[in-house]
Amino acid sequence: MARLKHVIEVTYSCQGCGLRERPVRVQERFAEEELVGGWMAYVTQTVTNDHFRVSPLCREPACELTIPLASRAAPVGQAQRRRHSG
Repeated sequence: MARLKHVIEVTYSCQGCGLRERPVRVQERFAEEELVGGWMAYVTQTVTNDHFRVSPLCREPACELTIPLASRAAPVGQAQRRRHSG
């Protein structure tokens, strides 16, 4: 049975068009199953698509990307897990 991926919110800023900390939702990375490089390619493409959609005339080749960490020990790209009390 396939595991469901949670969604995390990354933000990006572009000096070329003035976007600041624009949020974009992406699927989390399963740390034990996905390599960081492949997941980052997905995140980069998602951010690029969003940037083109909201600022189609911007030609800035780079942006600042912020990826939150669920905790200091959590792998990059994982959603924060809430503990269930019970």
